[in-house]
Amino acid sequence: MRCRIVGAPVQDGAGRMGCEMGPSALRTAGLVSVLAGLGHEVEDWGAVEKAAARPVVHGNLALKALPEISAWTAAIAETAYAASRDAMPIFLGGDHSISAGTVSGVARRAAKRGRPLFVLWLDAHPDFHTLDTTTSGNLHGVPLAYASGQAGFKGYFPDLPQAVDPAHICAMGLRSVDPAERQALAEAGVTVHDMRAIDEHGIAPLLRAFLARVEQEN
Repeated sequence: MRCRIVGAPVQDGAGRMGCEMGPSALRTAGLVSVLAGLGHEVEDWGAVEKAAARPVVHGNLALKALPEISAWTAAIAETAYAASRDAMPIFLGGDHSISAGTVSGVARRAAKRGRPLFVLWLDAHPDFHTLDTTTSGNLHGVPLAYASGQAGFKGYFPDLPQAVDPAHICAMGLRSVDPAERQALAEAGVTVHDMRAIDEHGIAPLLRAFLARVEQEN
Protein backbone atom coordinates (compact mmCIF):
# COMPACT_ATOMS: atom_id res chain seq x y z
CA MET A 1 0.00 0.00 0.00
CA ARG A 2 1.15 3.52 -0.72
CA CYS A 3 0.97 5.67 2.42
CA ARG A 4 1.33 9.43 2.60
CA ILE A 5 2.44 10.96 5.89
CA VAL A 6 1.16 14.48 6.53
CA GLY A 7 2.01 16.50 9.62
CA ALA A 8 -0.55 18.93 11.04
CA PRO A 9 1.29 20.93 13.73
CA VAL A 10 -1.78 22.58 15.24
CA GLN A 11 -2.29 23.55 18.88
CA ASP A 12 -4.78 26.42 18.69
CA GLY A 13 -7.83 24.20 19.20
CA ALA A 14 -6.73 22.55 22.42
CA GLY A 15 -6.24 25.58 24.60
CA ARG A 16 -2.81 24.47 25.76
CA MET A 17 0.72 24.39 24.38
CA GLY A 18 2.51 21.32 23.06
CA CYS A 19 0.19 19.68 20.55
CA GLU A 20 2.13 21.13 17.64
CA MET A 21 5.00 18.79 18.56
CA GLY A 22 2.87 15.71 17.88
CA PRO A 23 3.97 15.13 14.26
CA SER A 24 7.66 15.48 15.15
CA ALA A 25 7.30 13.10 18.10
CA LEU A 26 5.66 10.42 15.96
CA ARG A 27 8.32 10.74 13.26
CA THR A 28 11.08 10.59 15.87
CA ALA A 29 9.49 7.45 17.29
CA GLY A 30 10.07 5.77 13.92
CA LEU A 31 6.63 5.72 12.31
CA VAL A 32 7.94 5.99 8.75
CA SER A 33 10.49 3.19 9.16
CA VAL A 34 7.92 0.94 10.84
CA LEU A 35 5.46 1.39 7.98
CA ALA A 36 8.19 0.74 5.42
CA GLY A 37 9.24 -2.36 7.36
CA LEU A 38 5.69 -3.68 7.01
CA GLY A 39 6.07 -3.51 3.25
CA HIS A 40 4.28 -0.25 2.56
CA GLU A 41 5.52 2.44 0.17
CA VAL A 42 5.81 5.58 2.28
CA GLU A 43 5.86 9.20 1.12
CA ASP A 44 6.41 11.89 3.73
CA TRP A 45 4.76 15.12 2.66
CA GLY A 46 6.13 17.12 5.57
CA ALA A 47 3.91 19.60 7.38
CA VAL A 48 0.81 21.50 6.35
CA GLU A 49 1.27 25.25 6.33
CA LYS A 50 -1.58 27.29 7.75
CA ALA A 51 -3.54 29.42 5.30
CA ALA A 52 -3.79 33.15 5.90
CA ALA A 53 -6.21 33.83 8.73
CA ARG A 54 -9.06 36.24 8.07
CA PRO A 55 -10.91 38.22 10.74
CA VAL A 56 -13.86 36.16 11.98
CA VAL A 57 -16.16 37.32 14.75
CA HIS A 58 -18.87 35.13 16.27
CA GLY A 59 -21.61 35.83 18.78
CA ASN A 60 -20.33 33.15 21.14
CA LEU A 61 -17.69 35.13 23.00
CA ALA A 62 -16.25 31.95 24.57
CA LEU A 63 -14.76 30.84 21.24
CA LYS A 64 -10.96 30.76 21.18
CA ALA A 65 -8.71 31.13 18.13
CA LEU A 66 -11.59 30.98 15.63
CA PRO A 67 -9.66 32.73 12.80
CA GLU A 68 -6.66 30.44 13.33
CA ILE A 69 -8.68 27.19 13.39
CA SER A 70 -10.67 28.25 10.35
CA ALA A 71 -7.42 28.89 8.48
CA TRP A 72 -5.91 25.59 9.59
CA THR A 73 -9.06 23.74 8.55
CA ALA A 74 -8.91 25.22 5.05
CA ALA A 75 -5.24 24.28 4.60
CA ILE A 76 -5.57 20.78 6.04
CA ALA A 77 -8.68 20.02 3.99
CA GLU A 78 -6.92 20.92 0.75
CA THR A 79 -3.90 18.80 1.69
CA ALA A 80 -6.13 15.88 2.72
CA TYR A 81 -7.91 15.99 -0.59
CA ALA A 82 -4.62 15.96 -2.50
CA ALA A 83 -2.95 13.32 -0.32
CA SER A 84 -5.88 10.90 -0.67
CA ARG A 85 -5.84 10.91 -4.48
CA ASP A 86 -4.11 7.56 -4.95
CA ALA A 87 -2.81 6.64 -1.51
CA MET A 88 -3.75 6.10 2.12
CA PRO A 89 -3.18 9.43 3.91
CA ILE A 90 -1.95 9.26 7.50
CA PHE A 91 -2.24 12.54 9.37
CA LEU A 92 -0.03 13.27 12.37
CA GLY A 93 -1.09 15.71 15.05
CA GLY A 94 -2.02 16.16 18.66
CA ASP A 95 -4.94 18.59 18.46
CA HIS A 96 -8.38 17.13 17.68
CA SER A 97 -9.28 20.22 15.67
CA ILE A 98 -7.25 18.87 12.73
CA SER A 99 -10.09 16.40 12.09
CA ALA A 100 -12.26 19.19 10.75
CA GLY A 101 -9.87 19.42 7.80
CA THR A 102 -8.78 15.80 7.47
CA VAL A 103 -12.29 14.33 7.45
CA SER A 104 -13.80 17.00 5.20
CA GLY A 105 -10.92 16.74 2.73
CA VAL A 106 -11.19 12.96 2.47
CA ALA A 107 -14.99 13.25 2.18
CA ARG A 108 -14.48 15.45 -0.86
CA ARG A 109 -12.17 12.82 -2.36
CA ALA A 110 -14.68 10.03 -1.69
CA ALA A 111 -17.45 12.03 -3.33
CA LYS A 112 -15.29 12.62 -6.40
CA ARG A 113 -14.80 8.86 -6.66
CA GLY A 114 -18.51 8.26 -6.22
CA ARG A 115 -18.10 6.30 -2.99
CA PRO A 116 -19.63 6.83 0.46
CA LEU A 117 -17.26 7.76 3.27
CA PHE A 118 -17.67 6.09 6.65
CA VAL A 119 -16.05 7.48 9.79
CA LEU A 120 -15.12 5.36 12.81
CA TRP A 121 -14.58 7.90 15.58
CA LEU A 122 -12.56 6.40 18.45
CA ASP A 123 -12.56 8.93 21.25
CA ALA A 124 -13.74 9.60 24.76
CA HIS A 125 -15.53 12.68 23.42
CA PRO A 126 -17.70 13.02 20.29
CA ASP A 127 -16.45 16.50 19.34
CA PHE A 128 -19.99 17.23 18.17
CA HIS A 129 -20.41 20.75 19.49
CA THR A 130 -21.19 23.60 17.13
CA LEU A 131 -19.84 27.12 17.41
CA ASP A 132 -23.07 28.03 19.19
CA THR A 133 -23.18 25.21 21.73
CA THR A 134 -19.59 24.98 22.96
CA THR A 135 -19.15 26.53 26.39
CA SER A 136 -15.41 25.93 26.74
CA GLY A 137 -14.73 27.69 23.44
CA ASN A 138 -11.99 25.19 22.61
CA LEU A 139 -12.49 24.33 18.95
CA HIS A 140 -11.09 20.82 19.24
CA GLY A 141 -14.65 20.04 20.34
CA VAL A 142 -16.36 20.82 17.02
CA PRO A 143 -14.68 18.95 14.11
CA LEU A 144 -17.09 16.03 13.75
CA ALA A 145 -20.10 18.34 13.84
CA TYR A 146 -18.51 20.53 11.16
CA ALA A 147 -17.46 17.66 8.89
CA SER A 148 -20.94 16.14 9.05
CA GLY A 149 -22.60 19.36 7.94
CA GLN A 150 -24.23 20.47 11.18
CA ALA A 151 -25.64 23.99 11.25
CA GLY A 152 -23.83 27.09 12.45
CA PHE A 153 -20.46 26.89 10.69
CA LYS A 154 -21.25 28.69 7.42
CA GLY A 155 -19.32 31.93 7.12
CA TYR A 156 -16.98 30.99 9.97
CA PHE A 157 -15.38 27.74 8.78
CA PRO A 158 -14.61 26.91 5.12
CA ASP A 159 -17.63 25.89 3.06
CA LEU A 160 -17.96 22.10 2.84
CA PRO A 161 -17.67 20.65 -0.68
CA GLN A 162 -19.07 17.40 0.73
CA ALA A 163 -20.41 16.62 4.19
CA VAL A 164 -20.15 13.17 5.75
CA ASP A 165 -23.56 11.54 6.14
CA PRO A 166 -24.10 11.32 9.94
CA ALA A 167 -25.66 7.88 9.39
CA HIS A 168 -22.20 6.79 8.20
CA ILE A 169 -20.51 7.80 11.46
CA CYS A 170 -19.89 5.46 14.39
CA ALA A 171 -18.62 7.10 17.59
CA MET A 172 -17.08 4.42 19.78
CA GLY A 173 -15.65 4.59 23.29
CA LEU A 174 -17.46 7.73 24.43
CA ARG A 175 -17.36 8.45 28.14
CA SER A 176 -17.89 12.21 28.37
CA VAL A 177 -20.71 13.74 26.33
CA ASP A 178 -22.21 17.15 27.01
CA PRO A 179 -26.04 17.42 26.94
CA ALA A 180 -26.03 19.54 23.77
CA GLU A 181 -23.83 16.99 22.02
CA ARG A 182 -25.98 14.08 23.19
CA GLN A 183 -29.07 15.68 21.70
CA ALA A 184 -27.30 16.60 18.47
CA LEU A 185 -25.89 13.09 18.02
CA ALA A 186 -29.34 11.55 18.45
CA GLU A 187 -31.02 14.01 16.08
CA ALA A 188 -28.32 13.54 13.43
CA GLY A 189 -28.52 9.74 13.56
CA VAL A 190 -24.91 9.04 14.52
CA THR A 191 -24.28 5.50 15.80
CA VAL A 192 -22.99 5.79 19.37
CA HIS A 193 -21.32 3.07 21.41
CA ASP A 194 -20.21 4.48 24.75
CA MET A 195 -18.00 2.75 27.29
CA ARG A 196 -21.03 1.20 28.97
CA ALA A 197 -21.97 -0.53 25.71
CA ILE A 198 -18.40 -1.75 25.27
CA ASP A 199 -18.33 -3.06 28.85
CA GLU A 200 -21.62 -4.90 28.29
CA HIS A 201 -21.05 -6.30 24.80
CA GLY A 202 -17.32 -6.09 24.15
CA ILE A 203 -15.83 -4.03 21.34
CA ALA A 204 -15.62 -6.82 18.75
CA PRO A 205 -19.33 -7.33 17.96
CA LEU A 206 -19.99 -3.60 17.87
CA LEU A 207 -17.08 -3.04 15.52
CA ARG A 208 -18.03 -6.00 13.31
CA ALA A 209 -21.55 -4.63 12.87
CA PHE A 210 -20.23 -1.26 11.71
CA LEU A 211 -17.66 -2.78 9.36
CA ALA A 212 -20.38 -4.99 7.85
CA ARG A 213 -22.32 -1.83 6.96
CA VAL A 214 -19.24 -0.34 5.35
CA GLU A 215 -18.66 -3.47 3.30
CA GLN A 216 -22.29 -3.66 2.23
CA GLU A 217 -22.36 -0.09 0.88
CA ASN A 218 -18.95 -0.25 -0.80
